[in-house]
Amino acid sequence: MAPQTTEIERAIFLTHLEYVSLPEAARKAGINRKTATNIKLRAANLEIEHIEAGLPPPTIQELIRRKEGSGAKPKISEAEVDEILAACTANKKQRKKLWHVVAHEEGFFDVTRRTIETKLRERGLRRCKSTKKLGLTDIQRAQRYEIALSRKDWGLAEWRKVIFSDEAAIVVSAARGMQRLSRFPDERYHKDCIDRRYNGYSEAMFWGCFTYDSKGLCHIYYPETSEQKANNEEMIETLNEEEVIAEC
Repeated sequence: MAPQTTEIERAIFLTHLEYVSLPEAARKAGINRKTATNIKLRAANLEIEHIEAGLPPPTIQELIRRKEGSGAKPKISEAEVDEILAACTANKKQRKKLWHVVAHEEGFFDVTRRTIETKLRERGLRRCKSTKKLGLTDIQRAQRYEIALSRKDWGLAEWRKVIFSDEAAIVVSAARGMQRLSRFPDERYHKDCIDRRYNGYSEAMFWGCFTYDSKGLCHIYYPETSEQKANNEEMIETLNEEEVIAEC
């Protein structure tokens, strides 16, 4: 029996075959004539076997069931897939390697790259970007946690007053291009899926901001001189004082 056919296609073919010719039944089932002939022959042989054994006629489920042991043998066992999966997610270094490279390191030289990728994707493994997080000290973590708790009950009225900003850094000596690693959908914050980044490493910064109903300007900042830094800090202090006075 042709391995392309599904149980539904075989059931449709055999059902139509009771009322129309073989070519017409094959056309309605969407299978080719040679495949249809093989399906009919197997069904007829199964009916003969039941008659000779004194059994009732075979059911439609028995007629469409694939013969045991037929079809292509699996190219890789489930245990071997487990082995490759464990190797791909063993640590951060392994997660950054391509799946077929890990498989070859584990001794699976006869399995194609496509087979390896198909099996691992069936298990839910994906190639994703690593999660970027700032390297924080214990004091910084405690401060951020305290700030988060103080705002957990805020409503729309409070959040509308907040300005959200973000930046993109041009990093010196950093790996360029897409850097992907192997992880499951729920492993975004797994320690092996996080790359730390630290302040003070950029050559230039691109900044943008927005509020609830407004979008701010975008700016590019280059490293400041000591004089520029002092002037900017003085300007920020002045602006903050004016804001406090205006609110009072």
